[in-house]
Amino acid sequence: MNFFSNLRIGTRLAGGFGLVLFLLLCLVTVATQALVDSEEASDRLIDLEWAKAETLADLDAAARANALATTELFFARTPEQTAQIRSRMATNRQAVTDALATLDKLVEQPAPRALLARLKEERAGYVASFTAVAQALEAGQRDAATLRLHDETLPRIAAMQKTVDQLEQAEHQLVASLRTSLHDGQARQRQLLLAGGGLALVVGAALAWAITRSITRPLQQAVQLAQAVAEGDLRSQLAVQRHDEAGILLRALVAMNRNLAAIVGEVRSGSESIATGSSQIASGNADLSQRTEEQASNLQQTA
Repeated sequence: MNFFSNLRIGTRLAGGFGLVLFLLLCLVTVATQALVDSEEASDRLIDLEWAKAETLADLDAAARANALATTELFFARTPEQTAQIRSRMATNRQAVTDALATLDKLVEQPAPRALLARLKEERAGYVASFTAVAQALEAGQRDAATLRLHDETLPRIAAMQKTVDQLEQAEHQLVASLRTSLHDGQARQRQLLLAGGGLALVVGAALAWAITRSITRPLQQAVQLAQAVAEGDLRSQLAVQRHDEAGILLRALVAMNRNLAAIVGEVRSGSESIATGSSQIASGNADLSQRTEEQASNLQQTA
C-alpha cells in the first residue's frame, strides 16, 4: 500500500486505466479467436462433411441403380433394350468410380478409411461378378447367369450396400461428434468470456476504489488541517509518509501550520514583552507623579 501511495496520481490513473484496457483487449482477443474457431468448425461441417454426405448419397444411389439394372438385363427382349441398360450401368459405374475417388480425398479418420478400403474391394468383386453375368447372358447361358446372379452377384451387391450404410453411419457419427465438439468449444469460450469479464469487473472496481481512496483521503486530511488553521487551531499534528502530489500538499500544509504557530508564538512573546514594558512604564510614571507631587508639596511648604 505504501508503494501504491508513493506513486504519482497520474501514474496510478494511467496504470489503472491501462490494466483495464489490457483486460478488455484480452477479452476482445478471446472473443475473436472463439469466432474464428466457430467459423472454421462451421465451414468444416458445411463444406467437408456435407460434401462427403452428398458423395455417399450419390454412390448409394448409383450402386442401387446398377443392382436393379443387373436384374433388368434378364428381362431385356431386344438388343436395343440391352444396350440401353448397359449404357445406364456404365454411367452408374462411372458415378461410383468418381464417388469413390472423391471419398478417398475427403475421408481422413482411420475407421471410415478402413470402411472405404473394404468398399473398394467389395465393389471390385461385384464388378467382376456382374461382368461374368453379363458375359454369360451374351453367350446365351441364361441358367448359368441366373445361378451366378443369385449366388454371387446379389450377395456381393448386398455386402457393398451394407458397407455403404456403415460408412454413412460412421460419417453421421463424425458429424455428431463435430457438432458436440463445436458446442463444447462454444461453451468453454462463453465461460472464458464470462470469467474474463468478471475478472475485469472486479479488477476495475478494485482499482477504482483504491485510486479514489488514495486521492480523496489525503485531500480530506488537507481540508481538515486547513479548516483547523482557519479556526485558529495551530496545534494539529500530522505525520506524512506519502511521496505523491497529495503528500507534497500535506507536507506544505504541515510546514505552513508549523510556521504560523512559530509566528504566532513570536507575536505573543513580543506582545507580552510590550505589555511588561508598558506596565513598567506606567509604574514609573506613577512613581514620577508621586515624587513630583511630593516635590511640589515641599516647595509649597518652603514658600
